[in-house]
Amino acid sequence: MAHHVAVCLRRRQHGSAHQIMVRPFALLLAFVVHVSSKKVQVQIFTEAGCPFCSKYLAGPLKHALADKQTADLMDVDVSPFGNAFFHHGLMDVCRGEASNKSSWVIPQYDVGMRNCFNKQCGPSAANRPAGCFAGELVCQHGGKECSFDRYFACAKHVSPKTESSSSSPQYISFIHCMEASYTHKEVDPHGKLLTSCAKVSGISSTEIRSCYGSKEGDDAVKKEAMATPVHPGVPFVLVNGKQMKESYDADALIKAVRQAASAKASFLDKSFH
Repeated sequence: MAHHVAVCLRRRQHGSAHQIMVRPFALLLAFVVHVSSKKVQVQIFTEAGCPFCSKYLAGPLKHALADKQTADLMDVDVSPFGNAFFHHGLMDVCRGEASNKSSWVIPQYDVGMRNCFNKQCGPSAANRPAGCFAGELVCQHGGKECSFDRYFACAKHVSPKTESSSSSPQYISFIHCMEASYTHKEVDPHGKLLTSCAKVSGISSTEIRSCYGSKEGDDAVKKEAMATPVHPGVPFVLVNGKQMKESYDADALIKAVRQAASAKASFLDKSFH
């Protein structure tokens, strides 16, 4: 393929300067090589205590990771911030968008405030206000969800990077394990549950707890907040940046990933014809 690339080099007779003229095809080749080396990017925005999120993680995601052909085609990122938002710092900026007019004064879950937070502080924000991550964190399902989500963010933060391209990130196994016990009335995320789930997923429980109780945990949560875009609800799934139609069919993500990979292959084929 490389022999098709025409690069013209012309040296001046006098002096050491070189003039390099690269034909457009060479630039196209560089772009195509870049595109072909990238996997399908799957982003899943979720939160603890959301039954539909648990259903998606245990269904479409689990099946896609278990299918080697599909797993080899994709990079998966699960972001556990969901519908949460920081309240105090954006009271003045978002007060006009609150669904409940008392929400800009009282820290309570509010869809309008959440949407405003995502716009002002999420990945598409050009200049985030200084107060984006100040004040109380408000989670849709209350303090219990906030605790679980923080542990999820910390597990993700301290989780070893996977060496195998088809390996499931270890923090996803941790989230699966913790979610399985979320609805238990007497569940304590700080004790035996955390220890057993960390062991199952192969992540250090000591590192997770250290993160949870320190600024490291604040930074982990902030990172997930910054990555969470404006969204109608969770689970919110993006495949190569495009929103997936909501589906909990076992093969829903498998189909989406293979379709995205097929579209990329078609683009590469057309680029050389």
